[in-house]
Amino acid sequence: MFDDDGMEEIKQIFLEESAEGLDIMESGLLNLESGVADLDTINDVFRAAHSLKGGGGTFGFTEISEFTHGVETILDEMRDQIREPTEATVSVLLECVDCLRGMLDSIRDGCEYDVARISELDVKIKELLDAGPESSEASTAGATPSVDSSSLGTAEPPVVSSEPVDAATDTSSKIDGVAAQAVIAAAAVTQASMVDSEDSYWRIGFSPMSDVLATGNEPYRIFRSLEALGQLEIQVNHANLPQFQTLQPDLCYLSWTLNL
Repeated sequence: MFDDDGMEEIKQIFLEESAEGLDIMESGLLNLESGVADLDTINDVFRAAHSLKGGGGTFGFTEISEFTHGVETILDEMRDQIREPTEATVSVLLECVDCLRGMLDSIRDGCEYDVARISELDVKIKELLDAGPESSEASTAGATPSVDSSSLGTAEPPVVSSEPVDAATDTSSKIDGVAAQAVIAAAAVTQASMVDSEDSYWRIGFSPMSDVLATGNEPYRIFRSLEALGQLEIQVNHANLPQFQTLQPDLCYLSWTLNL
């Protein structure tokens, strides 16, 4: 579907963003290990794991997506305050971060994963999940997590530039199709075409599947990658957004038209 250059660029985007996410996870987990169990930190770690899982699935690195699934589940239980961030649990999660770094290195270097290490940590994660959140050390001791309930809630969405395309400085006529490739790789695209004008640009109709958020994909990641290639104008279509009473927060009702 993609040429070698396109696939290599997509791979590099995934590796760079995943490395940043692992840094966020490690930093947050180290704070939890020191006994700071605030929801802001837990949410940051969860979102990083969620993005890594989604990115792995999106770009075809299924082993990373599958390995991160159990990690994400444990972090989700911490977010719901049904699992304590005990020293033992956090220690396993930090081992998983190190393992994921090794997996990224393997992708970058074109070598095999450390299957034995992955299997060992898969077992540890499964044992934690099978034992259930109630078995955590702090819960057994009757301790209560020090969590600020005011930090619950939905994070503010990232700001996306909506400045109109300036034909005088638009460089999209030089784009080799990587923009369209990145979108196609991430979700269903209804239309991607070159628009004839004095200075050509890409017009992309982006209508993701309704479960795009539940699978760990984030439209903003696509927008951010496209924005790096040229000036970007984004128009949102919310015609399919239901009434609040029937809205399901884990579904995506939006679609977008992007001029690059």
